[in-house]
Amino acid sequence: MKYKFITIDILDASQQQRELNAFYSSHRVLNTSRELVQLGNRAYWAFCLEYDEAGVAAGDPFAGKKPIIDYKDVLAPEHFAVYSRLRELRKALAEEEDVPLYNLFTNAQLAEIAQNDVKSLDDLAKVKGFGEVRMRKFGERVLKCVQNGDERGQA
Repeated sequence: MKYKFITIDILDASQQQRELNAFYSSHRVLNTSRELVQLGNRAYWAFCLEYDEAGVAAGDPFAGKKPIIDYKDVLAPEHFAVYSRLRELRKALAEEEDVPLYNLFTNAQLAEIAQNDVKSLDDLAKVKGFGEVRMRKFGERVLKCVQNGDERGQA
């Protein structure tokens, strides 16, 4: 068993958060302790992570699980803006359809749409998993969201 210590500055957390998330994605963490620490005018979250030295154990239900992708780190700012609008559209559509978000589109599909500057239904049809039914039900609204910057996909 090993230990990893990470501190996250409350006012400037982005890099340390990425480090913490990456560690969780690549290790079998057995226990996490956290404390809010104040040093003068600064505040930090201090994490102590207890993890299995062997990494992810065989037979572990989390073994082989894909790491969580932070698309804000992966996408260019202009593509992330489109991705964010598409997530808002997905949320609205899920509410309208009364289904869970993940039943409509995955984050990876939304990122692909944003990155590839989808401009037509033909472009949208090239996105893996975006078949005839999704195209018929949601295609026009997705395109309007991408083209017009409208999170609800309205005209």
